[in-house]
Amino acid sequence: MTQRVNIVTAAPEDMKRLSEIAEICFPDPWSEKLFTEAYNSPYSEIVLAKTDSGEIAGYLVLSDSGDEKSVYDI
Repeated sequence: MTQRVNIVTAAPEDMKRLSEIAEICFPDPWSEKLFTEAYNSPYSEIVLAKTDSGEIAGYLVLSDSGDEKSVYDI
C-alpha cells in the first residue's frame, strides 16, 4: 500500500524527531534545542512532509524576512 505524504506545520512534539533525523543525515546537525528555537521564533517556520501514518519523511526550516523566505535547513 502506498502512503501519501502531506505537507504540515511542525508541532512542538516533532522537535526531538527532527534532531534525530538531522543527526543521521548531516555531519553538523541541528540539535533539538536549535529546532525548538527556530520553532519558537516569529521569524522562522518549520514545515514537514509526513506520511499518512505520521512518520516524518522530510522537513524544511524557513526564515521569514518580510517579502522573502530563505531556507535555513532542509
